[in-house]
Amino acid sequence: MVDTLRDARVVVTGGTGFIGSHLVRRLVAAGARPYLIVRAESDFRRIDDVRPSCDIAVVNFIDDAIADRIRRIRPDVVFHLAGATTARGSDAGTGLVDRDFTRAFEINFTATERLLLALAREAPDARVIRTGGLAEYGVGALPFREDQREEPASPYAASQVAATHLGQAVHRQFGLAVTTLRPALTYGPAQSPTFFIPSLIAACLANRPFAVTSADHTRDFVYVDDVVDALVAASLTRHVAGQVINVGSGRERRIGDIAALIVRLTGARIELSGDDRPRQAGDLARLVCDADRAKHVLGWTATTSIEDGLERTIAWHRRQS
Repeated sequence: MVDTLRDARVVVTGGTGFIGSHLVRRLVAAGARPYLIVRAESDFRRIDDVRPSCDIAVVNFIDDAIADRIRRIRPDVVFHLAGATTARGSDAGTGLVDRDFTRAFEINFTATERLLLALAREAPDARVIRTGGLAEYGVGALPFREDQREEPASPYAASQVAATHLGQAVHRQFGLAVTTLRPALTYGPAQSPTFFIPSLIAACLANRPFAVTSADHTRDFVYVDDVVDALVAASLTRHVAGQVINVGSGRERRIGDIAALIVRLTGARIELSGDDRPRQAGDLARLVCDADRAKHVLGWTATTSIEDGLERTIAWHRRQS
């Protein structure tokens, strides 16, 4: 197992995404050799500044090309962040459900299966860190703890639970060092504008009114740099293979309160209204985790306050406008 990322061969799937792009930038700064495995539809704008430092391969995870790529790279560390998120809020009882389950399991489970089996064969000494999420716990007891039974409430969450258990099975069967991190609701610069925090910041900077969906719902918010810290710590920590580790602040916050804080921090004078759209199947009212395992096993805690994280995110949005 590597003790430093300098000169390490590091594969990243999902490296052009929100969390992945921040991780890739950290890897380049640490002197690692990043190999990005991406899908054909990937958008590289988030990593334009570090793209020349990365080896990039476009691979269909569902075919045998992934095994060939792993054989060529022989990675020391793999961060598996790629996944489908579009199935999180599907309406039960519609024709979308079948397609959502198929897409979620194809990308979140089948692609993970192909990658892990390729690693077990071609790079059995690699350290593998994959990301799931708090949605895997679903309607379970709060705060979510790693040893409780998952009760997923959406195709997305079910596919992530399946991938988590697959990682543990591959570890036990083949000895591949697979660890799953479950980040809380992650926010920060370069997040997709379809998400709550960036969409509200954009409205504030443009002085547009904004409808807050599910203002009374609560979430555990964690800043993206803290999540990257946890990913790196997991890749360099011995004896965590096979484990599931929550990565969150451990604090439950109302979405409405976060909305009001963003308005105050931007100095905007906009109207926040309610959103009366009916609740979708799989939309959970509360998500908060117990992060004690991360503290004890990884030596990690979230260090960025919600105010500091939002101020950094707002500053980034101002620079983009």
